[in-house]
Amino acid sequence: MSNAGETPVNAGHCTGFKAGVADRHMLENKGTGVVTYLCVGDRSNPEHVTYPDVDMQLVSDKNSPRFLHNDGMPYPEEH
Repeated sequence: MSNAGETPVNAGHCTGFKAGVADRHMLENKGTGVVTYLCVGDRSNPEHVTYPDVDMQLVSDKNSPRFLHNDGMPYPEEH
């Protein structure tokens, strides 16, 4: 599923989501079987991922991943 809508994916299919494009996407298993998927990326440094639906972004650099609100304020660290 992406901003363009739902696209069914079956066993053996491959799909991709272009980096740097503001197009949210998700995978949803609507079947009854177990799904295994392989996620491939280049681990750019820094990596920046946004989750606009939940006011969250991930910034991961050589130091550590940080979870931030969309305004840049950090989420509290869990201990």
